[in-house]
Amino acid sequence: MTTSKIILKVLESEPNKWFKSYELNQQSTAFGWIGSAGSRRARELAAKGLIEVRHVGKYSEYRHRQLEIAKPVMSVAQVMGGLQTKFSF
Repeated sequence: MTTSKIILKVLESEPNKWFKSYELNQQSTAFGWIGSAGSRRARELAAKGLIEVRHVGKYSEYRHRQLEIAKPVMSVAQVMGGLQTKFSF
């Protein structure tokens, strides 16, 4: 498994936790070893939009991307104000 995939698995295992960049370097995890390029891979994943990043002080923190709940779309009937038209042929 690649370092990027291991990082994704680690972040998915605790979706609400923010991991500091140094926690993703040279760590043995349940999914495999994250080497010295772990923080670099995390930056790449964040740049691709696969994970979230925030900057706190001099550290970057990463977490699993939180899914946005789609807002309901109005139906045509709602847009038309509930107007119902009957057709006669």
